[in-house]
Amino acid sequence: MREPLLSAAQVARSAVRSTTLDDGSALVKQVRLVVDGGAVVNVEVADTVLTRARGLLFRGALPDALLLRPCTSVHGAWMRVPLDVALLSADLRVLHTQVLRPWGMTRPRRGVTQVLEAPAGSFARWGLRPDSRLTLGLTAA
Repeated sequence: MREPLLSAAQVARSAVRSTTLDDGSALVKQVRLVVDGGAVVNVEVADTVLTRARGLLFRGALPDALLLRPCTSVHGAWMRVPLDVALLSADLRVLHTQVLRPWGMTRPRRGVTQVLEAPAGSFARWGLRPDSRLTLGLTAA
């Protein structure tokens, strides 16, 4: 059975699956991340000012992945661990990937509208690379 796929607008409008952050401060949506047609993990969607500002900072445990939208670049200030970072176009095509070290930053690139972050090593496990096509689907209950 195929998973229903969600557009960026549908994710922004829907509370597909909402949870609070560790400190109970902000609500984040969770959707299923699909890389090149294969479902991978649940991803938190940070699409409000508060959830984007918080990002992965000061979390006790990192989620499987975090999608920041809209977003053109990220930094690793106050981070303690390296992250895999993918810079994405509006249609969720991977334009660039890199490992972001603590206190590092990505530089803005033409066409980037959102950023995917995950613990270092995740992209290799998922087969995510430049030119990969990502889609977002409903999470399993």
